[in-house]
Amino acid sequence: ANTHTGPSGQQQQQHVLRSQQHVDLTSDDLLLSSYLGLELVNRYRSIGCMQHDLYPWQAECLRQPGVSAGHSLMFSAPTSAGKSLVAQIMLLHHLQQHSQQVVLVVMPLVELCSEMSNALEPLLQQLNKEVLRNYGGLHSGPIRDNTGAVVCTIERANVLVTQMLCDDPLLSRLGLVVVDELHMVGDADRGYLMELMMTKIRYTSLSARQALAQQQQQQQPGNADVTLSPDTQDCQQQQAAST
Repeated sequence: ANTHTGPSGQQQQQHVLRSQQHVDLTSDDLLLSSYLGLELVNRYRSIGCMQHDLYPWQAECLRQPGVSAGHSLMFSAPTSAGKSLVAQIMLLHHLQQHSQQVVLVVMPLVELCSEMSNALEPLLQQLNKEVLRNYGGLHSGPIRDNTGAVVCTIERANVLVTQMLCDDPLLSRLGLVVVDELHMVGDADRGYLMELMMTKIRYTSLSARQALAQQQQQQQPGNADVTLSPDTQDCQQQQAAST
């Protein structure tokens, strides 16, 4: 990857953003306060996590069309380039907008899970939320009303998502999923678990949209036509093909 000089004068690795659309950034887009509330911004400063404003590539990720509204984002960057900060901002922004929902954070190694948990705990405290640790020998217990994020290894995340499939109220609280080291989906030993977990989440998301479309149809008896997203149509076609 190429390097460029960031706003702090230090060299950093240039990002690679999947499905990138050009975004015209303003100086405000580089400010953490453009994405998070003042309490969280001050907390970031006090714990020493933000010594400078966002790098342009980080702001470009966050300003991709639809991201602030909950659309998916996939990006890659070298080690220590600042990927975790982008993920944290998306996570915190989501919880600010949807305080009753829970974010699932999936990381491949126990050490990475521990680092992310330690980073999130003081930040979520500002939102009166807790971080559940579900990795290694740790299990913080069931998801509670004040749970903001659950940090898991791939194996634990797969089990948790399976449990959620059997618990509609719990599943309905899952609002965002952060997956680190996504390339491990091709790993010979653990890749299938990551793929299985994401397939379950994808299926529930499609099912939810399908149920919403059916509900909208029932609420409009005079209109028999319901416009479905391409993903939902694909899901229905696959179900029809399998029966």
